[in-house]
Amino acid sequence: MFPALSGQVIIVTRPEHQAQTLMAQLQKFGADALLLPGIAIMAPKDKTELRNVCRTLSSYHFAMFVSANAVDAVFREIGVWPESVQALAPGAGTARILYEKGVPKAQIVQPVASADSEGLLALPLLQKVQGKRVVIFRGETGRDYLTQELQLRGAIVRHVACYCRVTPSLPSESLRQRLGQAKLNGIVFTASEAIENFEKMLDGKTLARLKALPAFVPHPRIGEKAAMLSWRPVVTGSGDQELLAGMNTYFSENLRQR
Repeated sequence: MFPALSGQVIIVTRPEHQAQTLMAQLQKFGADALLLPGIAIMAPKDKTELRNVCRTLSSYHFAMFVSANAVDAVFREIGVWPESVQALAPGAGTARILYEKGVPKAQIVQPVASADSEGLLALPLLQKVQGKRVVIFRGETGRDYLTQELQLRGAIVRHVACYCRVTPSLPSESLRQRLGQAKLNGIVFTASEAIENFEKMLDGKTLARLKALPAFVPHPRIGEKAAMLSWRPVVTGSGDQELLAGMNTYFSENLRQR
């Protein structure tokens, strides 16, 4: 399906607990996947608000999850998903996790236009939300765009911080050596914070070597951050299959140009 991935060495920068699916897919198509997390996910120091909202979740019309991390955090606090609540996900990956956690497909909505806040706001069911109660499950930091736009439409919005992103530990000595010696063909960033953290985590020599690689990203906004910090972004599409397809296209075209 993705023959050009065979033999490629790709660095995956997702948090360790979320990287395995993409790494397995890369390995399935013959690539060598190296894990170098650019973000670590931690629980918030205070879960009081999260627990209170989860206890009253059935009182909301819509629950928005900005990422798979938000889904994981909420489902550590609830049992059965309330039948009256629509679960909104920005992309296919988050929607898949919602389904795996037990939310019926009929209650999961994801955008068609784009896998981001703008795509969510374009959904027909969010055009007339006067008086509707909406909860947004997100990290401790993030854009307030969703909240602001929904409030302008008359929705009653509450956002809940259910996890925080932190800079991970430095890579091990053995991994640093491999990064310096191995053939490397590409790196995958699925969050802007990982790009920023690499600037703090890695030494100048390693960083320069990685910045010479194509940096595959699922969204133009992440690509803009990468370009700003002198990476070489290649925008694919949202979701693991789109990332794989984008990498395959890039390496196929590269081979034809040789």
